[in-house]
Parts: sequence; C-alpha cells; structure tokens
Amino acid sequence: MDVLPFLVHTIGILVVLDISVYGCTYDHKCNCTLAHGTWYADCSDRGLVRSPKFWPNVTRINLRNQIQTLAESTRNNISLLKEQTNISLNLLNNPLRCDCKTLDFLQWMVKERKLGKIRFPHFRDYACTKSSADRKVLKFTNIEIQIEELIKQCSSYTTLVFIIASLIILFLAVLSAGLIYRVRWKLRYFYYMTKSRYHGYKAVRGDNQSNLKYDAFVSYADEDRQFVLKMISKLGEKNIRLCIHHRDFVPGYDIAENIITAVNKSKKTIIILSPNYIKSSWCMYELHIAKMEEIYSREKENVLFLVFYEAVPADKIPLKIMDVINQKSYIEFPNDEYGNTVFWNRLGEALI
Repeated sequence: MDVLPFLVHTIGILVVLDISVYGCTYDHKCNCTLAHGTWYADCSDRGLVRSPKFWPNVTRINLRNQIQTLAESTRNNISLLKEQTNISLNLLNNPLRCDCKTLDFLQWMVKERKLGKIRFPHFRDYACTKSSADRKVLKFTNIEIQIEELIKQCSSYTTLVFIIASLIILFLAVLSAGLIYRVRWKLRYFYYMTKSRYHGYKAVRGDNQSNLKYDAFVSYADEDRQFVLKMISKLGEKNIRLCIHHRDFVPGYDIAENIITAVNKSKKTIIILSPNYIKSSWCMYELHIAKMEEIYSREKENVLFLVFYEAVPADKIPLKIMDVINQKSYIEFPNDEYGNTVFWNRLGEALI
C-alpha cells in the first residue's frame, strides 16, 4: 500500500500487521495481512464466483469460495505477481468445473504447478464436475489424464460444431442461390431499369421516355434473319415501325441494356418462335424481359405476341415458353403463297 494512516514503531521485528480495513485488492473483497514480510490475501468464504484483482506484492492467496474457474484476465494478474516471487494460491473446496470452457484454466494450473512458480496447496485434493447437473465428482488425483480426455472431447465437439456450422452456411448459400436463380430475370430487369432511369441513357432510350418509339420489337434468332427481313418489308408497307436488333441496337451499350430499352420503347414484343430461337440464350433473355415489362411496367397489358415460324416439337419447348403459349394468342406462318398473304394481314392488324 502507498500510504498508511498510522506509523508503527518497534524495536523488535514486526510480526503481524492487520490492514484488512484497507484491503489488498482493487475491489476490497479480501482481508489482507502482512506477516514476516509476506502479504496474505484471505478471500475465503465470501461467496465469490470470480476472483478479485490483487495488488502487487501479494504472495499468498486463499480463494476458497464458489469459484468454478479463473478467467484469463485473473490468470494474467496472478502471473504478474509470480514474476516478483513465488505465489501460493489456495483453491481448495471450490466447485471447480472440468469442461471445454475451463480446459485452458485446468491446463494453466497443471503447467504453473510443474514450473514451481505458483503453489496450489492440497492440489491433489481438488475436485471438479463436468456440469451443474452432473453429480459425479472428479478428483485431481489424475487430473492430467482427465485433461487429455477433455482435449479429445473438446476437439470432437469443436469439429462437430464446425461441421454443423458449415452445413448451415452451405444450406443457406444453396437456398439463396436457388432463390436468386428463380428470380434472376426479375433482378436483371429491375437492375437495368433502375440503371437507365437514374443514370440516363438518352442515346438509347430517347429524350422523351413516355413516348413509345416502335410498334413492336422483334425477338428472333440470327438464323431466322431472312424471315425478319421479309417481315420488315411487308409491315413497312403498313407503316408499322419495327425495332430490329441488328439494325436498331446502339453500338457501345450492353446487349442486355439495348434489349430492355427496345422492349420498353415498343408497344409489343414479337417472338419469332423456331428451334433456333429455343437454342439461343439471348432470345430467351428477350422473352423473359418482355414478360417482366408486361407485369411490372405495363400493368399486365398484353405485350407478348408469338409467331410460330417453324414447327417445334412439344417436348422441346421449355416450360417458360409453354406458359406463354398457353396464355397468349399466337399465329403460325403457313409458308405458302395464299396463306402468307393472310398471315401478313393478320400480323399487321395485331400491331396497329
């Protein structure tokens, strides 16, 4: 202690000085006695569940209470004391715990006892339990063996926790990936629509986005371009404005962005259905974007229009297209002179 409110003068040797009223811990929970130059902290029978923090020069500690373990901070505090002199730490009759959470504490006691810097009086008489519900008392007679068993158990427990946590993370990742995959078209659509609205692409979308620039956007596979060229010629005679990707897409912009702009700026989206169309990932993208436009921007107005250019076996048609076929009206290209005339007239009437 730094200051004593009294002085002790003696000719002989000071045998015992009781300064319990001032304490030798930072929270004053122990009786402190100076005997033969040794500071003794008696913290016994005070109902403590954790150890107080001791002042320097304390060399003997009695911690007989309700302590189950010593926290790392407490162990570090005691380790600082032992650097100056040997420490006597009495933990007898505490309800010590022997489990994975206290393994470090048990190993610390055994290690410090072997090094000889910290003495644990009656160490082999210590006892512990594995849990509050377990009444089986484990003596410290063979504590080293019990620690080895605990290391194996805790290692298995840690591995089990790691495996379970990994499986949970994997399950959540797969679930999230599945949900994202399920709504991928919707996410793409909203992403590009938000991007175009807040960053502006006037070169693609036009200055006045409230006006529809085209009567129809034609979604087709490149292999069917000749049919589309014929469509441009026939519908052009009726002053129907068509958006064709190889002609009207603006260079320098993302294909996906051009597609969404074309769908958004057209009254209708014509699907030229053929085996080639089904094989094209970009054609399928255009189909899904048109469905998103129909649902989220046109208040479920009829936007999609199907043209069967070539016959496609039913088992080859994806479910997404089959849903559109079942819900939407469509016309078939007859590929004969008289039928072609009727076909172009019907198509023109549908777009006017």
